[in-house]
Amino acid sequence: MKKIKKKFKIIDKIDIELVAKFGTANDAEIDKMSVEQLYEYLEELEDQLDELEANEPENEESDAYEEWEDQYEELEDIISEVEERLDELNG
Repeated sequence: MKKIKKKFKIIDKIDIELVAKFGTANDAEIDKMSVEQLYEYLEELEDQLDELEANEPENEESDAYEEWEDQYEELEDIISEVEERLDELNG
């Protein structure tokens, strides 16, 4: 369990770095980003998703898996929001 918690700390660190670089991931912030910033943000989010996928807990019945799954779904939602905003801007 400690090993998994440690891996989630890596994801938390990435989250902090993303917030510092891009602000929060709510709609208001995404709406303020340029197309270039959105593509950069999307790349960072996809890298974070890859990192999270690489650290998927084996036991799907565990609390760690539930926490991992919540983080995964949240990242997917943010990625979808960014992609939708890019679609709006790119026509």
